[in-house]
Amino acid sequence: MSLALIVIDIQEKYMDKYDMGLVDRVNARIREAEKSGMEVIYVMNSGKNEHDPEYKLADKLFLVSNCIYEKHFPSAFTSERFVGLLDSKSIREIELIGIDGSSCVAKTALDGVKKGYDVTVNLNCVSSINDKIFNETIKRMAEEGIKIIRLATIIFS
Repeated sequence: MSLALIVIDIQEKYMDKYDMGLVDRVNARIREAEKSGMEVIYVMNSGKNEHDPEYKLADKLFLVSNCIYEKHFPSAFTSERFVGLLDSKSIREIELIGIDGSSCVAKTALDGVKKGYDVTVNLNCVSSINDKIFNETIKRMAEEGIKIIRLATIIFS
């Protein structure tokens, strides 16, 4: 069984809405995944007008593969090309990172579980605009069998 890191919606249009360190954390995870031989797949929102330059991948995003797929709806599983790639590479285990944790990441995770994938959401590399909704979404994902990774931050005073 192959494992893939799915990078969701790290696009220039959205970067000013999320914490400034998100792209750095995402890039660090991409580098780790690449070193371990994991497949890295990028999924991006195509916007209402397909190929709108405003929706390009973030300039600072580290690209390690040409596996870049567009979606028109929140879940990456609505892209037939994306699903086709997973099938062709026998990928059954996915780790999701990106934005927004309450929407596109969550909907992809929930659809993945429904389709029989082993799904992990790495919260260290996920951000959301609304923390209250995101916390409820995390609970729902965990209840649906999605593995949640969250590293604790220890602060010494």
